[in-house]
Parts: sequence; C-alpha cells; structure tokens
Amino acid sequence: MKELFALLCLAATAPICAQTPIVSSLHTVSVHIDSPETYNALYRLFEKDLQWPVIYGKPWPPDRQGRRSYAGIWAGNVVLEICGPYAGETFSDGVRARLHGLTFRPHQTTDQSTADLDRAGISHKPPFGNLEGGARFVVLDDPALTSPTLAVSIMQGGDRNREKTEHDAARAALAANRGGPLGLKSVKETQVAYPNAPSLAKWRQFLAPSQPDTGPSPRLRFVEGPQGALAALVLQVESAPRATSFFRQIGSDKILTPGVTLHFTE
Repeated sequence: MKELFALLCLAATAPICAQTPIVSSLHTVSVHIDSPETYNALYRLFEKDLQWPVIYGKPWPPDRQGRRSYAGIWAGNVVLEICGPYAGETFSDGVRARLHGLTFRPHQTTDQSTADLDRAGISHKPPFGNLEGGARFVVLDDPALTSPTLAVSIMQGGDRNREKTEHDAARAALAANRGGPLGLKSVKETQVAYPNAPSLAKWRQFLAPSQPDTGPSPRLRFVEGPQGALAALVLQVESAPRATSFFRQIGSDKILTPGVTLHFTE
C-alpha cells in the first residue's frame, strides 16, 4: 500500500499531497454472506479446507437466531472477515457471498481521521464506539467511494498490544503449516472497481499523501468497473497451478463465485 500511496500522491495535486494523511494501512477485508448456512460454509472452507488461522469467531450455532455473526480469518497480512447476514441486504441470483468492505487503520486516531475527512470533503457518518469497548469507527458514506456493495471505514483498535499478539500468533501458525494447501503467503492485492474519473479522484484524496505503512499490507489496484465494488483479491501463494487445482478439487467455486473472486500469483 505504500507504493499505492506514492503513486496516487504523484498523480494528485500539490494541495492534496500537503494534507495530513487520513489512513495508514488496510486492516480488514469483509465478506458479506446471505445466510447462516453460507457463513458456516465459508468458515469451514477457510478454517478446515484451507487451514488459515482463525483470530476470532466460531461456527454459527443452530440456536442462534436473528443476529449477525463475525469471524476473522488471518490471510497472511490482513484480516478476512466473514460477516452477516445484514437485514435488507440483497444478493444477485446465484451469489451467496461477496467481497464487500475495506476497513483501514487511521493515520493517528479515528477522531483525527474524521476531521481530515471533513477537510478533504469526504462525507461520512458520525464516529461511534469507544476504545475501552474495543474500537472506535467512522464509516464513510461518500457516493464517490461507497455503494450498497462496497463499504469503507476507519477503525482504531483499543488494545493495539493485544491485536499485535493475536496477529503475530496467527502469522506464526500460518508459517508453521506453510500456508495450508494453497501455500498462502499473503494478500498481494485488493482490486477496487471505480466507475469514472471523479470517483478515482476522490480515492486519491482519501489515500494521499504517501506515508510509511505500519506493516506489510495489500496493495490497492483500481480497475474500471461497476460503481463501488471489490473486484477481486490476489493471493500470493507458493504455486499458482497447485492452488488453482486444489480449489477445483474441493469445489470452492460453489461458495465463492461469482461474488468472491480470487486470483493466485507466485
């Protein structure tokens, strides 16, 4: 993501690059699901089949009714969060899950980032949550950046030492099993679809200027496409042919496609 910041800053105007940074690195990529059954299917896929470490969450129990569930899966350098179902959220025919959300760490604090969003002219909802309760968030609602199929937020965790310990343990577990059957190393790239030049310009405002990252983080690649959508995740693996073969073998496409597109690269 450091490379992305630098690229966007060079392309942006001088006043934009003079702004205080709004975010530092990508923390979470969310996958929204249509039902408890899909939640459990994805949980089994990531934890059992792919053997990626679970940071938080558990399978959906039969007696849990009318509420959302969350599970954070470690994908090497970012949390992949299964979440939902959300009331009123719709899915296209044949789609059971989709890449849906990007949650960034603030450059300093969520409240400082909120003030910087105001200065940059990026609309958002009021910040909520508190650090004592776990985290403080601000959710963007700028139509140039977000849509019913793309959420963007900023999250400041309350206990950074605990989070670091959890992520270090997950990183060690993934290294110990050599990335599971896919040989996963990290999420190399998150592809974000943008519909027009004004949308891309607003992303430049949100991500500029270039700043040192807090750690290895997926790059964001912008591709022309539908308004507000995550087009794909690019996973860095030991062997792309082996990873593709394994996915076909376990029939993961029945759960993931067409709402969650994964590409493999070495």
